[in-house]
Amino acid sequence: MAAASVAGIGEILMLLLLGGGLPVPVGVPPKAEDPALVRAAPAGTVLFLEWFGASKADPHSPNLTERLVANEEIQACFNKVSSAVGKLMEREMRREIGPFTDQIVPLLKFLYKNPGCLFISDFSLPPHEPGLSGGIIINAGEDAAEAGRIMRELENFVLQGLSGGRGQISMRTFQAGGTAFRAFPLPPVVPQIAWGFSGNHLILAIGNEMPEKLVSGLKEGFGLGKNAEFVSLLEKVSVERPTSRFYLDFARLVDKVGSAAGPEFVRVFDAMGLRGIRAIVAQQGLEGEGFASKSFFKTQGVPAGFLRLCEGTPLGDRDLAIIPGDSTIAAAFKFNAEAMYREILTVL
Repeated sequence: MAAASVAGIGEILMLLLLGGGLPVPVGVPPKAEDPALVRAAPAGTVLFLEWFGASKADPHSPNLTERLVANEEIQACFNKVSSAVGKLMEREMRREIGPFTDQIVPLLKFLYKNPGCLFISDFSLPPHEPGLSGGIIINAGEDAAEAGRIMRELENFVLQGLSGGRGQISMRTFQAGGTAFRAFPLPPVVPQIAWGFSGNHLILAIGNEMPEKLVSGLKEGFGLGKNAEFVSLLEKVSVERPTSRFYLDFARLVDKVGSAAGPEFVRVFDAMGLRGIRAIVAQQGLEGEGFASKSFFKTQGVPAGFLRLCEGTPLGDRDLAIIPGDSTIAAAFKFNAEAMYREILTVL
């Protein structure tokens, strides 16, 4: 069975954005950080994902990973791989969303090469009234005109689809924080989706209050980047030149999902010990002569359930001594099969 037949577009995008959970040097070397992005996301954000775009690699860089990326043969290999992945994505997208692919592919390419962030600040699930607040902010820089063109083409396609090709509906325009926004004419049960530019920052806002909040956040910088807990967690996974970062308010996520899923969900999570996780933060990027990928789980109380598997001493030089020195790729971890078996029985 071909890979394309089992991998949906959502899974492919997640692999590309997060490196598949592996320290993959995507976006090397990164562009300079835009501090406005992390400050614009609301302080109580549940999920935050930031990427830093890609710039030209320096063949004389002191960082070996950047020099590797600058190698002509490596670039040729990467171009072939990215072309193959792009074709796979496009094929899957055409299967799932049809002609919409022609608008989404240019947007994804634009997102990849420019610094940006995606976040969810709040959401609600049944039995409560479903809702979602969040957004995407891109530092378009010199590509602002291109970004505007892409969004206009996306507008036209969406309007044609919503009107059935009859052209009887249009975008709604309004002002928020002194910035012009254009809202898609969606049904009342769907959260408002609107876009606009604040300077060279392209904003795609989801939720009625988000346009005003995001414009103010970009200008005044009072959001997540000023959240003391987030800043403290980010310091624990600091890298010199980040290419991407990820943050999840796990406790808030579990509370919201648990209130919708019911007591059985909460019981299982308690038995697994996962309610002890409060937040997850990760960052990857260039550091020293190489590439680093760091993650940190903030926990509360005595580890229970599957978290107990993380107890014990960390890996030491003796644990790594059995790995041959000329290995191309290696991974090392500790695993207590007896403890895992006991915890599985507890959950069941």
